[in-house]
Amino acid sequence: PKQRHLLFSLLGHQDVVRDLSFAPNGSLILVSASRDRTLRVWDLSRDETSAPRQDLRAAGRG
Repeated sequence: PKQRHLLFSLLGHQDVVRDLSFAPNGSLILVSASRDRTLRVWDLSRDETSAPRQDLRAAGRG
């Protein structure tokens, strides 16, 4: 069986992560969308993967 290794541990969402998407330009920018109504933008090319590059919160209900 193929052995797998954890590459990154991205912390910060307060609920389940519902979606992940890499930037279409091939960079190591990753956006995570959570049930806690936040989007977090991560730059995986940096060593500081424990802190998002940007944190966006949805307003209102939905």
